[in-house]
Amino acid sequence: MNTECMMMHMPFIYFSDQEARQMVRVIRAHVDERGLGLPKEDRQFRRPRTVFFSMPNAKVCQEVDQIFEMSRRDGLVEMPKPNFSPLEE
Repeated sequence: MNTECMMMHMPFIYFSDQEARQMVRVIRAHVDERGLGLPKEDRQFRRPRTVFFSMPNAKVCQEVDQIFEMSRRDGLVEMPKPNFSPLEE
């Protein structure tokens, strides 16, 4: 299934940080390639893909475009992306 817009609530909660990072990379490929498992020569004709997912923390989100934090007090606030060294993976 190659949905154009996906919303997932805490999809990586039961996985280690390393496994979650690998899954985020697969989601990143889905967005960049406009779907997975499809012919590369047709990519330019496919519609863009967007994925929203929630996380209890942002430490596995190096591959994402934007991170937002939602709270009752402040509403929706864009957050800086975490910067980790390769040793932390």
